Amino acid sequence: MAEHIWSVLCYKGVEDKSTNQISLLEVIEKVVLQADFLESALRNAPEGAKRLLMPLQVQLVSWWRRSDRDQVEEPTRARLAIIDVDGEEFSNNEMALPMDEHHRYRTIVKIPAMPIDRGSGTMWFTVSLQDGEEWAVVASLPLEVEISNPAPPAET
Repeated sequence: MAEHIWSVLCYKGVEDKSTNQISLLEVIEKVVLQADFLESALRNAPEGAKRLLMPLQVQLVSWWRRSDRDQVEEPTRARLAIIDVDGEEFSNNEMALPMDEHHRYRTIVKIPAMPIDRGSGTMWFTVSLQDGEEWAVVASLPLEVEISNPAPPAET
């Protein structure tokens, strides 16, 4: 069965085609949004909208490998779920892991926007691996979301 080695949330994963290595650029642990910007965006949102999709383009990069490098394994699937700060699943995305073709495999999921509401908190990115009919969570990555008040004007 495929093994999950690691997952990282970053702004960009760059693959070097000649070495098949990856560079992870700007690993993300926290996002800070100005309260006045968020309030303005919410005022202009469709009526009844409790959250916004903020264009925070990020990638979730994961590395997988066979449990036995030389033993061909059945292809399987992985899933990424995004849990907003209220604990609600916002989206999930499934992807194939062709472990019958490769002894190791990398997935890069591009996330063009994230749900942001009025409050600070922790979003979660959960990575799961399919095992028959069941799914097992193999990684949970937190992303702190902070809504901050603008700094008061400087006194002169």
